[in-house]
This record gives sequence, C-alpha cells and structure tokens, in this order.
Amino acid sequence: MQKFTQTEINTAVIREKLEQLIGSVTAKSLFYGYGLFKNNCMFGIYQKHFFYIRATGALAKLLLQKGAIPNPYTTPSNQYFYLPDEIINNDDEFRLYLNLSIEQVKQEKQKLIKKRKNQIRDLPNLSIKHERLLAKIGVKNVKEFKKRGPEKIFVELKDMILIESLDLYWKLIGAFYLKHESLLSKSEKEERLKLLNLLLIQAGYPEEPNQ
Repeated sequence: MQKFTQTEINTAVIREKLEQLIGSVTAKSLFYGYGLFKNNCMFGIYQKHFFYIRATGALAKLLLQKGAIPNPYTTPSNQYFYLPDEIINNDDEFRLYLNLSIEQVKQEKQKLIKKRKNQIRDLPNLSIKHERLLAKIGVKNVKEFKKRGPEKIFVELKDMILIESLDLYWKLIGAFYLKHESLLSKSEKEERLKLLNLLLIQAGYPEEPNQ
C-alpha cells in the first residue's frame, strides 16, 4: 500500500488542479503553509485552504487589476495573491497566469545567481566586511576587483587605513585566483609580491620582504 506524506494529503486537491494545467507540481511544508513548486520555482502557497499565486512588479499590478486579493497572512503580502473565481474557473486564463508566475520566479532566481557571482563577499577569503571596505575605494563588484587588481587595491587601502601585515594582501590574491589563500604556491606569492613592491615604491612605501 502506497504511503502518502502529510504534505501530499493536505495539498492533494490544489495539486491535482494545478497538475491538470501545468504538469507535475510538488509541495513543501512551510512555517506559514505549503509552498507549491514547478521545476524548483516556488510560484504559489497553499494556506488555510486557499491558493495564492506569487507575483511581483508588472504581473502583480495586472493581477490586482483583474481583481486579485493580496494574501493577508504573508510578509510582504503584495507578493502573493488570491485569484478571483473568474480566473480560477477559466483553465486557459488560470494556466496563463500560472506560467507567467513560474517564468517570473525563474528569471528572478537567475538574476540572483548572476548578482551573487559578481559580489565581492562571495569570492574566496572575502566576506561582507571586505566588501564594505573595498566599496570605500570604489571597488563594488568582482568585475571592478579583477580590473583594478589586488596590488593596486592593496596600496589604495594602505593609503586609507593602517595595514601592518600582508594578511589582507594574500586574501586578495587568493580571491583573484579564486582559491583559498593557503593554497597559493610559493612561485605565485613571489611573482605577486614583486608586482606589489613596484607599486609600493611608486606610492612611497617601503618594499615588503620575501616570505
């Protein structure tokens, strides 16, 4: 005999309706109800026996114009909407808005992934503390970090704050090579230290000795 999870039992009716329109749908128990997913995109929630579709921006405005009601139980409430019966009972229209919601969630996830790939804090050895520090000299993303280079960044930081060791420099070098600072080879360190010393001398600082 097949066993069903409590989530499958509690969401059976809405999932059956949704699957008739858009194919396979999964449900996951959340603190405030159940999330409905299509291809790992959470496009709605099922709460207190009502289904709310996720929508933001232009799609949210369109749903409001169609008579949709914001979910009063979630924060922010303007991201989930209860659709009017005119839409729910019209398969073609209901399917349209479901697909629009899923596509919107998909695009938002892709934008978030792209944004994270360009965040200083997501580079090896670096954190939000380093991200804020580099932002003070105009380095606000990975593209600018690579363009300016760890040597120039280090010297600019040295002009701004007291730096007594090369600990920060090796963190920047590791981030530049996309690996932990402890994995930097001797030859990599020697090569980068030569580059750093050239800029230090130009800026009026003493050379750093080989380690």
